[in-house]
Amino acid sequence: MAPSWLLYSYDAMGLGHVRRALALARAGLAARPDLSALLVTCSPFAGQLPMPRGLDYIKMPSAAKFGNQHYVSRSLEIDEGHLHELRANLLREAVTGFKPQLMLVDKSPDGMAGELKYALKSAQVASRGTRLVLGWRDILDEPDAVQDEWRSRDTLRIIDEFYEEIWVWGDECWYDPRETYRMPSSIARRVRFMGYVSPPVGAAELESARARYPDGDGPRVLVTAGGGEDGSHVISRVLDSIASGAFPADARVLVVFGPYVPATTERRLRDCAPAGVKLETFVPGLAPLIGAADTIVGMAGYNTVSEALGSRVPMVLIPRVSPRREQWVRAKLLEHRGLAVCLAPDDLAPATVGAAVSRALERGRPSPDLLPRRDGLASAIRALDRLLPARDPSPPVGATARDRA
Repeated sequence: MAPSWLLYSYDAMGLGHVRRALALARAGLAARPDLSALLVTCSPFAGQLPMPRGLDYIKMPSAAKFGNQHYVSRSLEIDEGHLHELRANLLREAVTGFKPQLMLVDKSPDGMAGELKYALKSAQVASRGTRLVLGWRDILDEPDAVQDEWRSRDTLRIIDEFYEEIWVWGDECWYDPRETYRMPSSIARRVRFMGYVSPPVGAAELESARARYPDGDGPRVLVTAGGGEDGSHVISRVLDSIASGAFPADARVLVVFGPYVPATTERRLRDCAPAGVKLETFVPGLAPLIGAADTIVGMAGYNTVSEALGSRVPMVLIPRVSPRREQWVRAKLLEHRGLAVCLAPDDLAPATVGAAVSRALERGRPSPDLLPRRDGLASAIRALDRLLPARDPSPPVGATARDRA
């Protein structure tokens, strides 16, 4: 029987978590085609993202986030309580039916608003000891906010009861959550630093991505608002800077709005975009476009930053500061390390934005020795080999004749 791996990842805002889960699944399945892998997600765009061969997924009802730990249905006409009950039941059935030998839980140890609690107990029974691993980005929020949330949600007790390891997608020499968040030793000893998740971009992908930028000889500038739900101000300020003449004049600008951008907002921004700027609503995989850029302007989400680090692209970051300040902490850290220019969301005059882009372009691509560990995918492959049964030389269930050849 094939070793079974379940990935749980929810996105109530943006695409970052499901994109990271897919990158991990893609790397794991490429190295371990004997795995039976299942992703459980609520991202409404999961089916539009590049899906690795060998991965199946369950799409739960989508949720939208309003403030910390407050979620409502994004599409269904049901109240908050029924939404959580429905999702919790689906999760429990998925775990009980699939019987994963390894379960990687993203971000919240008890799931969105506690929806994973019943599934965690089922995992211990259904497969007679599913190995439970929690996956965390290195920066969760400012320390006091993290401590308050952990106390209110009983986070440390849940980790202590259920989780064997915590995989931190970062570099302990850059940011160590064990010390920053004052983890007790019983939890801290379970932490394994995996490196940033920076998917490789091939030469053919880069060539194709370069062709998507406007023609010309100037530097390529990618402007991204992540998922697009709350980043339209970034795009708006860049367009204002270009229109005012404060932006580098020869820049070839490609704007990606993101799939969550409200239609009225996208229309308004398209109407005011200066000539020569190329506009796209949604690009399923941003890593090639980031790698092809000479600089990027965007928020400071984990995936955007990781992909920029992977391709050594200088960054101009305009971080989100609520309901979490995680992006602000990340952007200031990168600025301190000389890898980004950080702009406060309330200081985005056209001249300020244009000057920041000029500084980033002047710096150019950073030296590799300035960068953090970016081997998160390789670390994940090694961890799968360590925690799951040995590779099965027989073809996986459902393999085609070509697979068996």
